[in-house]
Amino acid sequence: MTTISDGTTTVTPLLITGWETTRDAQNVLHVIIGRADHDVTYRPAGWANGTLEFLFPNLEAALVCEALLSQGKKFTLVDTDHSVLNMTFVASGAIGVTLDDETRLETIVSVDFQEVAP
Repeated sequence: MTTISDGTTTVTPLLITGWETTRDAQNVLHVIIGRADHDVTYRPAGWANGTLEFLFPNLEAALVCEALLSQGKKFTLVDTDHSVLNMTFVASGAIGVTLDDETRLETIVSVDFQEVAP
């Protein structure tokens, strides 16, 4: 089971249909004139960011999710099947709603996200 919550309102998609994530490396390379190798300042990678896609049974349920994600809050994602996806995030770009091509009834909500501290 998957839930998305702002602490007050919770929506429950049928499942996560897409998850794409990257983390920006934050190491700093220092080019030293006259040397073939670089000095490096090692730093941990940043928080995850990317795109999530959620499947809803119908357009009405998808629009509730879109409205929730549009509120400018932070959200908690919990997925009991894939705990690696559990995180706190904010919407950081596009929030989209698309009718499923196969069923023409189920609806997909996509959101660009940025992971944040809980």
